[in-house]
Amino acid sequence: MDTADSQSRNSTRMLNPQLNDGRRMNLQLNDLASQLIEDINESPEDYRIGRHDVEGNGLVLDFGVVTEGGIEAGVALAAICMAGLADVSVTPGLIGDVGWPHIAVETDAPVAACLFSQYAGWKINVGKFFAMGSGPMRAVAAKEPLFDKLWYREEADQVVGVLESSKLPEAENQPIRFRSFSGLSLKPNSDRTASEDVHGELADCTLNAALT
Repeated sequence: MDTADSQSRNSTRMLNPQLNDGRRMNLQLNDLASQLIEDINESPEDYRIGRHDVEGNGLVLDFGVVTEGGIEAGVALAAICMAGLADVSVTPGLIGDVGWPHIAVETDAPVAACLFSQYAGWKINVGKFFAMGSGPMRAVAAKEPLFDKLWYREEADQVVGVLESSKLPEAENQPIRFRSFSGLSLKPNSDRTASEDVHGELADCTLNAALT
């Protein structure tokens, strides 16, 4: 067998999480992220975020759209986006001569953490509300071509997602109804919380570019 062909097949096996009998593996990304949501939900005030219970046993967490948010909230949000499959930390650094915190992201599962979970590739439109969706809920919806390309789908009783938007989800002045959501986190378009999470997105952008 040609070496290049062999390397290509090995890469495909690494990207396509399958069992030996050919069935698709469920990495349980939403279950992993749900555990993080539960931890944060015990004391949202520690992260300066807000919580909103919605019909259908759902939960919306505001990471800075209306609430203050901050660095800790951004780090927590980045971890949720990657379903807890990455270590996210803040380290001291410089931008030019100015001291500025840097974000360090380490993972042993870049495809699952970044492409199957964090990558903001799902455009969500409900009434007048628009947001870019990320987080492991994407693996359940599987609306994006990359899930066909990498042959992955996930089944979950409850899902966790992150919406990037400048406002809370409302349709015709009424909260949007979410069913079977363990947690839906709202990420602002721009502030310190968003800055920390955006830095955590660089890896998934690089991986996605490699697929195209």
